[in-house]
Amino acid sequence: MMVGYPQARVLDVVEDSSGVQVVLETAEDEARCGSCGQPASLAGAQTVLGVVGEAFGRTSSVSWRLREWACEQSGCEAGRWVEVIPAGR
Repeated sequence: MMVGYPQARVLDVVEDSSGVQVVLETAEDEARCGSCGQPASLAGAQTVLGVVGEAFGRTSSVSWRLREWACEQSGCEAGRWVEVIPAGR
């Protein structure tokens, strides 16, 4: 869990001369289709930059690994969708 994002897990932390980079993903291991309610399967992922700022005089960035899900129900209008970055506290 990352402070301010209780619904996220930390995948990677890289610290180098340019600062600290943290990669998060949602803590959800399963998804259901918002259209038909059937289970979804993992169809891919993409990493997007979420926040860049300063912390303790160093550049810090938080990126999200957003997973793409596909409805398992054939012919469902939802098809595929990508997770949304959850709101922090």
